[in-house]
Amino acid sequence: MDRNEKNPHTEGKGLRRREFLVTLGWSALFASMASTAAWMVRFLFPNVLFEGSSMVKIGRPDDYSPGSVTYMEENRLFVLRDDKGFRILSAVCTHLGCTVNKDAGSNSYSCPCHGSKFDGNGRVARGPAPKPLQMFDITLAPSGHMVVDTKKTVPRSQYFTV
Repeated sequence: MDRNEKNPHTEGKGLRRREFLVTLGWSALFASMASTAAWMVRFLFPNVLFEGSSMVKIGRPDDYSPGSVTYMEENRLFVLRDDKGFRILSAVCTHLGCTVNKDAGSNSYSCPCHGSKFDGNGRVARGPAPKPLQMFDITLAPSGHMVVDTKKTVPRSQYFTV
């Protein structure tokens, strides 16, 4: 039987094998080109994470009595005031980011998630936390409010005095 002659056994059965494979190949090519074009268009729009300001107003110096430790829940910070001045201690555990609590009746902090303990200066007393709690910089705004920069860490020996 010649190639150009119609075979009565395949007549009316739809696509032949070659036509099916060619259609499948072209479909795959166009699908890959379309997905590549979609990713190229997506690349034009950056992933931007809009975070709040790293500057936090914590009140006036007179709002804190000497020897006090004040927890600021919305910012996860402890405001420490003693006879040397002010310090800001992060309440974020350096192990997995849980919020640490001030231990009642003692000058220490504990993480409820995995049991890390920190002393009154935020240094690790018992693991698994790998690093001490961070201390942040404090400045005085023209309005008289203290402002904490949570992006700027300072050494434990640094105090803010009014």
